[in-house]
Amino acid sequence: MINPSTSVRVNVPIGMYFFVHGSASGTLLPLTAWYYCKSKSEGALDTELAHNRTKLSFEHSIRKICAIMKPFVKPIPFLSSRKLPWGAAAMNQNANARNEHVDYHHPLLRYKIWDFKLDPLPSTSWNSWHYHKEVELLLLLEGSMQVETVDSMFELQGQDLLILGSSRLHRTKRHQPVKQIVLQFDMLAHLDQYTKNYTPILMELSDPLDRLNEVLAKYPEVKQTMYQLLKGIYREASSMEPGFEAVISGAIKQLLALFIRYAPSTDPMSPADWQRLKPVLDYVEANYVQPIRIHDVLPIIHLEYHYFIKYFQQCIGMSFVDYLHFRRIKKAEHLLLTEPLSISDIGVQSGFPNVTQFIRIFKRYNGCTPAEFRKLRLQKG
Repeated sequence: MINPSTSVRVNVPIGMYFFVHGSASGTLLPLTAWYYCKSKSEGALDTELAHNRTKLSFEHSIRKICAIMKPFVKPIPFLSSRKLPWGAAAMNQNANARNEHVDYHHPLLRYKIWDFKLDPLPSTSWNSWHYHKEVELLLLLEGSMQVETVDSMFELQGQDLLILGSSRLHRTKRHQPVKQIVLQFDMLAHLDQYTKNYTPILMELSDPLDRLNEVLAKYPEVKQTMYQLLKGIYREASSMEPGFEAVISGAIKQLLALFIRYAPSTDPMSPADWQRLKPVLDYVEANYVQPIRIHDVLPIIHLEYHYFIKYFQQCIGMSFVDYLHFRRIKKAEHLLLTEPLSISDIGVQSGFPNVTQFIRIFKRYNGCTPAEFRKLRLQKG
């Protein structure tokens, strides 16, 4: 039974932007609370939530926590070690923030790229605050504009580039006509066995990808490489010549490699940790269709249960159970778009023998049921 007065403490990694959607009626509302964890003493967010004083940790992944907290959150003041004058204004105005739905140009690559021209806004006007779960790369071709996030302001001029992380609240202002190309893509769709040891960076479990903009300011040659990769993706998506999917996929992978190499603070998994965990990841890859328990992998890695849970979370950036779910969901997505199988059969072939559990977990990751996913993606494709 829900007790609205129960207070639950949610641990947040240092440097993590934590966002929660509030809803009292079950309807998704705009962003209601941002929290930037700037020190260990402030490494927890207290919010009203019913679960018998349960302690929820980020070991269960950002999405799971947000899904659980969504109906019960209360607005909490914005905190930041880099708090700027416009941070308070952003917090006051986010009641009108818009959660943008991105219609992908390809059902498997899950990206959208387009170009457009925009007229200048009145001198004091900003576009409305908005956000989307997709990572965004904004390529300015002509003109100048300002982009504001909750705690940063970016000035773009001439041929320039800006990176915005997943679900990053932002808005823009422009005083003259601008021409730009925008790429948005679902990071989860591009994680594979070659990038899984860099999950903490790519999934922004320690720092938002926005911090790469600070690095790019010091390495113009890296920014220029990204600039050319985006223009290449745009050309391929526009021409759609045979093999364009392979070119676009490869270009996005090159962008991810640059994200990893120039991430400002988060270190990848050490070679020793990688060698230690690789047999576990290989076991999951070979057996994820079958039932797998944590106890099944303990003999492989020779660790005690509770230590393994913490160790896996620390190295991979998500819990073992969430990683297993993620691998199964990626398989299900592929089957939904390539095989004329029933939803229950796809669940079984993806490692979910219980169709109700399959639909519930799939919806947690994609925001829609497997049937809705298939219908929407094939229509867009």
